[in-house]
Amino acid sequence: MAMNWRDWVSTWLPEEQVSEFKGLLEQILSATPDPDNALARLMQLAEMSGNPRWLLGYLLDDPATFEGLMVLLGGSNFAAQTLSLHPEYLELLADRDKLAKPKGLKQFLQEIESALSPFRSVAAKWDALRRFRRREMVKLIAADLLGLMDLATLTAELSDLAEAILKVGLELVRGAEFGVQGTISLESGCQVLVVAFGKLGARELNYSSDVDLVIFHEGDTFVAERLVRRFVSALTEVSDYGRLYRIDLRLRPYGATGPLTLPLDAALAYYETQSEPSDRLALLKARPIAGDENLAVRFEEFRKAFVFGNPIEPEEFAWLLRLKTRSEATFATEGAVKHGLGGIRDVEMTVQFLQLAFAHRFPDLAVRDTLTALQRLRSRNLLTEQEFVALHDGYLFLRRLEHMLQIAEDLPLQTLPKDEKELNRLARCMGLESGEALLRAFEKHTKQVRQVYEGVTNELVKTLGVSEQVMLSLSVAGGLETDESAFLSLNFARPKEAQKRLSRLVHGEATVGLRWREQVRIMKVLPSLLNAIARTPDPDSALMRLEGIVDALGPRHSVLDSLASNLLALRALTLVASISEPLCQLATRHPEWLEALLSGTLAEIPDEESIRKEVSSSISSASTNFGWDEGKEWDAVARAVRWFKGKFALPLGFASVCRLLPSETVERALSKLADILVGESMRWLKKPTNFKIAVFALGGWGSEELHFGSDLDVAFAHEGEHSFAERFVRELRSLLGDLTEDGFAYRLDLRLRPTGQEGSLSSDLKAWQEFAEQRFEFWMALAWTRLRFAAGEPKLGDAVVSFVRKRLYEQGLTDEQWEELKALMARIRTQHRPPEGVIDLKHSDGALWDIDLLVAETQLKMGRGARDEGRGVIGHEALQSPSVRSVLRELAKSDPVWKQRLAVYEQLRQWRLWLSWISPEQPPRFVKGDHTEQLLAWLDANPEPLTQEQLMPVDESVEQWREKWRKATSAATMPEGGDEG
Repeated sequence: MAMNWRDWVSTWLPEEQVSEFKGLLEQILSATPDPDNALARLMQLAEMSGNPRWLLGYLLDDPATFEGLMVLLGGSNFAAQTLSLHPEYLELLADRDKLAKPKGLKQFLQEIESALSPFRSVAAKWDALRRFRRREMVKLIAADLLGLMDLATLTAELSDLAEAILKVGLELVRGAEFGVQGTISLESGCQVLVVAFGKLGARELNYSSDVDLVIFHEGDTFVAERLVRRFVSALTEVSDYGRLYRIDLRLRPYGATGPLTLPLDAALAYYETQSEPSDRLALLKARPIAGDENLAVRFEEFRKAFVFGNPIEPEEFAWLLRLKTRSEATFATEGAVKHGLGGIRDVEMTVQFLQLAFAHRFPDLAVRDTLTALQRLRSRNLLTEQEFVALHDGYLFLRRLEHMLQIAEDLPLQTLPKDEKELNRLARCMGLESGEALLRAFEKHTKQVRQVYEGVTNELVKTLGVSEQVMLSLSVAGGLETDESAFLSLNFARPKEAQKRLSRLVHGEATVGLRWREQVRIMKVLPSLLNAIARTPDPDSALMRLEGIVDALGPRHSVLDSLASNLLALRALTLVASISEPLCQLATRHPEWLEALLSGTLAEIPDEESIRKEVSSSISSASTNFGWDEGKEWDAVARAVRWFKGKFALPLGFASVCRLLPSETVERALSKLADILVGESMRWLKKPTNFKIAVFALGGWGSEELHFGSDLDVAFAHEGEHSFAERFVRELRSLLGDLTEDGFAYRLDLRLRPTGQEGSLSSDLKAWQEFAEQRFEFWMALAWTRLRFAAGEPKLGDAVVSFVRKRLYEQGLTDEQWEELKALMARIRTQHRPPEGVIDLKHSDGALWDIDLLVAETQLKMGRGARDEGRGVIGHEALQSPSVRSVLRELAKSDPVWKQRLAVYEQLRQWRLWLSWISPEQPPRFVKGDHTEQLLAWLDANPEPLTQEQLMPVDESVEQWREKWRKATSAATMPEGGDEG
């Protein structure tokens, strides 16, 4: 085309004008964005005008109009096509002063009225409106390309033009002004309000923006919906004159799935109770532009209070940041002018975030448009001068660049072209020399804008208290994927699994996402929950078990709310969940105790007598309610015994794991609980008249050092028929030890009874006396040092205890029995010594069993009283106690070695008790380095796990614990300070 335009000019102009025209054209082309395209469009326009000779002569006589035309033709195909269809619009370019002067809303309305007045039909009026918009768009594109309007003026004009068209369009549909057939009348009493959102709301409209509208009404909903449909259809209809606007109604309450229009009261109720942070952000720019004025006043009063009345909450800000991040992941492609990193959206969001954070303190920030808001943020020192300049200049550059992209074809283009020629055209539209210069300017501005955006948002994150946990909580509450690093930072070993579990904890099996208000509730809870879980030695297990506990307690969101309101209870629950599966199972069976824990109304652990009364009353009720059915009565009593064991063991377990009670207190309480439950079970079992029976505790139960999951080492004595005694013991063993759906209460271990493993289950008083006086065997000495009366007939119990103590501490052992006993102890040590790499709290050298044996041996030797190397007489009564601790304390009074053993024993008992909450039915042993050792070491290393600011990590805890274990077991086998014989 550039090769033959001169010949084409010669065709239409006299020879004397050709040279002048060619010279003027060559001069003008140097300022045209796309000379080749401008020449082609000029030739097309001349041909379409019907009189090319006249047109070329007219341009030759008016160089300013000629220049304006060529710039327009080279910059906008849309404007060129419009001029080809309407050559009469050429006059718009003649008066530069008039071209540069904004009209404003009022003048647009007047001119539209004049443009539509000649027509009678609604369709004709709509076509006239489309022609008017097209004409005005050409004028504004020309003013822009010629540099006659700045950005603020131009966007205001585009917005006022759109507002005027929408106002008139609404009246066309309603027929209020024109009364033309086919319109909707006002007889129904329906009033509507058209509210512009987005760029039109802020009077920042683009050339080819979608127009974001939300329409409210008052009155007949059916009429209102029909009106909205006709209104939107007319605005978006494509005719020979193009269309007016693309209309987007998705910002309405409930989004794209909601009604096209809502009654204003219903809409305001939605915003107050169901809206999301994006609704608040959208309302920041919302502006009533057409419809009922009373509705507009009500809406505007609400909008200002709702958007600017309170500062943005941390959860809202986190939500908006996440929304922005997701948008970037989708739309932030290379060269994206609006959504790219450092693009227009970064400027807008920086400004709007600051407005939402500070407008409640500085009311002058409550404005809609970006440029005014920027100025006011700077005046309030909420932006530095450097930040302000970067955002202000970047915004002007990017918005103008966006305009130049869109005017080419009147399309919503927002990405820089890849084509070099098109990039050069765009650069020249921007007043730059080349596409490379444009890319350099684009990179400069976007980099500066992005730096400010990140700096401001990071500062707001700190100011508003948006922690990593809040962001993670947002992802979970919103059902979004989360970077694994967030879970790794919270000490989860299996981040993917943790994310799934946390999602289930929040959402359950629901398939519908949470509403925003529900998400906020969760987001306020989850940071505390995640912090509490992260404090535990095993966050993965804590989260897994917490699922079951929350399910057992009821509506999950209410449960999570309760958790957040009691920090210590939350930490206790998560700590126990990380360590003890058995305690978590008990917790699900006793939700009433957990509810009390979470509500902060937890009572102290009741005393022995209170527990006895409660258990007795419950068993009596079972008998009363089911006494007519022996089987049901048995089941009810068995269930009651198991239920009470769990009820009272649960708080003891929590107190133990959370290190709120010493091990001695917990072990004694568990032992007394066993006394009560066994005793009340014995009392309930039917017995013949004059039949008496007593149960004796041995081993850990006898020493009142029972741990959770312990079998009960027992022996029985009776008065009465032997066969009934046997049956009674079997029934008691079944009642307490049979496995039911509620588990079992206690397993009774009768291997330490005087008759041995094959003998009678119970012995009468005469048999006990014979064993003590005549049939005594050396192994009984070890077992009987821990014997105490636990339940049943007290006199019978006292008699047996008297026989045993007399045999142990008055007669003592013969030399032969001592030798046999020492051989037995050596054999036990050898048989139970753990292999290399295994730690056994009971049977490792220097562990509990060794101290037990030392204490038992000392009791047997010194139980009658003895002088200890001149240091005084140790009271023999104290040494006859079945309690290992009591004996150790007595021995420690006069011997530093025993004092050290006492300290070691206390430490070992504490570890043994913790181990029973971890795996109650397993022996107290573990392989070095396994999970059990880690849990045990962590508990030992953190004396106040609920309140410590800094907790020792698992790895450090294990190293420290192993050294303590080595020292403890070495100390336990230290030689005595003197002769114990």
